[in-house]
Amino acid sequence: MNTETINLISNATSGTFDLWRLAGKSHRFERQAVMSAICGRKVTQANSGINAIRNTLMTLYQSDIGTGCLAVREERLTDTLKSGKLPS
Repeated sequence: MNTETINLISNATSGTFDLWRLAGKSHRFERQAVMSAICGRKVTQANSGINAIRNTLMTLYQSDIGTGCLAVREERLTDTLKSGKLPS
């Protein structure tokens, strides 16, 4: 993952980094582009759901977001992405 991927996520979520803004059928192509950028390979729409994107990012940023309930980890992930930090 690189800064271009973070910029893509920012653009797709209107700068909020709230992944749930990508929910719904109308955002399926954006989700696919984001997931493909994160993975570094073409990913199908079927494998580019919100939960798949969130889980992949949480795995990449695991050391930055730590533990806790899902809502807390999602908030930490959003803050980390907003900061522009790349996964370690």
